[in-house]
Amino acid sequence: MEVFWNGALSEDTAGQDILGVRRLDQGLEATLVNGITTISLRGRYLTILPWLIGEFFERDIEDRVAEFTPDRFRAFVARVEFLVLASTVVDPLEGDGGGAIGADTFRLDMESLRAGETIRFPPERLGTMLGIYTGPCRAMGLLAAGDAKAAQPIVLTPRGQEIWQARNAAMGLASFRDLLWTSEKLTPEQALAAAPHFSLRALPRSSEEAKYLRAALLRPWPPSDGDDDAVKETYRRFSGTAEWLLASAENGELQAEALLAGNYREHATATREQSYVTLTWAEYEWRRRLHFALELLWSAVCRTLGGLAEASLTEIVEGWAHETGVLGILVSVWPLAASAWGGQLGTVRANVPRDLFLDTTLPTGSLSALLPHAQATAAFALISALATQTAGLRASGAFPPRRGPGEDALAVVEGADDNTPFDETIRRLAEVCVSAHLATTFRKMAGGQKCSLRFFPEGARLRSTGQKASAGRSNTRLFNVIRVLTDAGIEGQGEAG
Repeated sequence: MEVFWNGALSEDTAGQDILGVRRLDQGLEATLVNGITTISLRGRYLTILPWLIGEFFERDIEDRVAEFTPDRFRAFVARVEFLVLASTVVDPLEGDGGGAIGADTFRLDMESLRAGETIRFPPERLGTMLGIYTGPCRAMGLLAAGDAKAAQPIVLTPRGQEIWQARNAAMGLASFRDLLWTSEKLTPEQALAAAPHFSLRALPRSSEEAKYLRAALLRPWPPSDGDDDAVKETYRRFSGTAEWLLASAENGELQAEALLAGNYREHATATREQSYVTLTWAEYEWRRRLHFALELLWSAVCRTLGGLAEASLTEIVEGWAHETGVLGILVSVWPLAASAWGGQLGTVRANVPRDLFLDTTLPTGSLSALLPHAQATAAFALISALATQTAGLRASGAFPPRRGPGEDALAVVEGADDNTPFDETIRRLAEVCVSAHLATTFRKMAGGQKCSLRFFPEGARLRSTGQKASAGRSNTRLFNVIRVLTDAGIEGQGEAG
């Protein structure tokens, strides 16, 4: 029987950014999307959230409520979320109804509502919209932190008040106040009546609500601290992203992964005129690919180690060198992959196609499904090709150096002598991954996070913790940017007014 260190853990702690590399990707992307995140999925929530905040505190003023109660506020948020989901479900309009908060949690309730049954508002539920959409709303100047001396923790800015007033005017007498504040039940007829104001399918492009959303997305706002330059720069980058997307839309439907791959290819082959925004998106995609390669190699180490319980990196690599299993997809894009092991670095690098995966989105699923020795081979090929593809961009400073495991891996591949054995190069790359994993995990544990170690060192040997390991990469916010722009009805930069 094998006994694993850390084997007594009652749960498999997956960990995020297991090598500490994805935060760099995410940081680059964050400078281009003006607060939109990987979980802020729909544009209409950016108008519904300011409205519900205005509604809640207006009602408190009318009822002379003296003290703010966070749970009472979040309970109201939950009721609004539920109405948004229900209205979207029964809305007969065609269009994108995805991204509604609670869709999985309340799937059975929504099936009942579609069947014509009356359902209940969920009791004692606290809403999650605040955590998802407050950041984007603040970045777009719709919300601001309340005065420290006041009871209200978050307030509407002037443009947030415009959205609140526009939505109230559109609702007219059908304020839905009683439904949201006191009703225990929700009928299909009530949800359908609320659809024009709450459904994610139903934000008309010509409405005042959509007009103010477009303004929030594309027009800088005056900050209270007077730091206009920072806000204008943020909007300049987001507008540049929007312009890129709008120009790309002329050639067909926008697909985030295909756009990222195509933009990277155009910059890597010098067929695209460089601009700050598209260049940063190209670097973002390049680093996502580079960092995926590192996680792929790290996964190979972990999977091999899991079968051995303990081993040194030298022993792991020696085992890979003697494997004869199929290399799967790798052979189809690099026919000489099988001859890499036992060769010299210079020869192997010369055999790696310069355009490896350059004309396509990265097949992460197929690469992750390879056997460990094939994963290691693919990781090297990807790092080598990415280094070649961007040599000119990095030499010119267009892709600036950023300290991290990615640069360490490039140094291993580009800095070694051509006569260095391929096996030794793989071992050095594996050392980069191992060091990154240990440093990142120990840092997180020191900050109070759960242990997500996949192995721990004892001298030159690594001992497996028995937890699963797989390669991954940063999810892109670009998909959500496209969705939010579509929700707002943005078809050109002149549509903000």
